[in-house]
Amino acid sequence: MGRGARTKGYIKNLDTGTLRQFLYNPSSFQTARGASFSELTAPGMSYPKYQYVSGEAKGLSVQLFLYSNVGRVSREIDFLEGLLPVEDSGFEFNPPPQVLFGFGNFIQKCIVDNLNIEYIEFHENLEPKIAVASISFKVVG
Repeated sequence: MGRGARTKGYIKNLDTGTLRQFLYNPSSFQTARGASFSELTAPGMSYPKYQYVSGEAKGLSVQLFLYSNVGRVSREIDFLEGLLPVEDSGFEFNPPPQVLFGFGNFIQKCIVDNLNIEYIEFHENLEPKIAVASISFKVVG
């Protein structure tokens, strides 16, 4: 971050303690929460009845703009990819690390549900210069 820049948010890997601060470019982020219902039908009923089954995990989605003139974008992408389960863990079960997502007074303990990276511009050596990371979290606590 530049000199005098104000940190607006952070993502902290709770397993390693690694913290990444960011300036949040858009002025908003999204949260979503739902419920599951079971549909009950019987012969002769005009409409089905619905029965509440369970709540669904609260979701959170953000987009982070990654930019660096000196090749730091790859390090930020590596950090974000490290928040997902290991791709080839053999037969071991390694759950993804829990993270703390903070944006002002909004602080949630989460796991990363989905990560999408769009590479926009590259340096001469083909290191990413500009990328946009779209991250989806599930709130766990």
